[in-house]
Amino acid sequence: MIAADRAELESRLKQLTLQIREKEVTVFTENFAVLSTQAAFLCGLGFSGLTMVPTWCVLLPLRPGAPRTRRQRDTAPPTAMLLVFYSLASISIGFNILTMAISSWCMIFGPGLAIRGPDGSMSRAVAGMYQERKWALRFFWLGIAFIILSGVALGWVKFDPYISVTMTAIFLGFLSFMVYYMTRVTRPPAASPVCAATSRREPRAVAGPGSASPRSTRASPRRSTSTATTRRRASSRARPRGRVA
Repeated sequence: MIAADRAELESRLKQLTLQIREKEVTVFTENFAVLSTQAAFLCGLGFSGLTMVPTWCVLLPLRPGAPRTRRQRDTAPPTAMLLVFYSLASISIGFNILTMAISSWCMIFGPGLAIRGPDGSMSRAVAGMYQERKWALRFFWLGIAFIILSGVALGWVKFDPYISVTMTAIFLGFLSFMVYYMTRVTRPPAASPVCAATSRREPRAVAGPGSASPRSTRASPRRSTSTATTRRRASSRARPRGRVA
């Protein structure tokens, strides 16, 4: 009887563990779906930056090695700026493609391993998807950073210097705010004032009719000593005194 109860308890425990793991696999799959969608959008932005037609090339197409016209020489930006812009756009495309590849791979093979794999595959799938999500998030943030930097470089390529400086300040300001928000606000350290304020605002447990409140349980040593002394005096007074012969 005891062995049967033990086997039933182990099976129930294993079933509950599998249900929790299944929820984790569902959460990771949804996270990868969001990352792949956003990475595809950013990848499209990068390719549109690579394939756009600059204003200094709107004139008649030139043969390779043919001299440029005066208008093209006056409106064309320096080659170094073009190199920086196209390099940043290409790097952002690369990181976004990496994010899409990792997300698609985990969305396809992660749930398949969890459902069709041998015994213990559910935990293995959850652990693998957790690790791959870390790398996917890192590549995703790098892709965002490089797409913002390519926007800064595009401002220096297309516009006047004072407009380019304004665009650079705006882009870098938003990039700095994003980094600060993701590191200090979304995930503050454990000893930060934000966590302390959040813990102070947490609702306390409601004391029942027969339970003591948290403040009453944390009495000071002086108060507890005086309470004990009062009780001893009351018990000594309540004792019946013996008669003196």
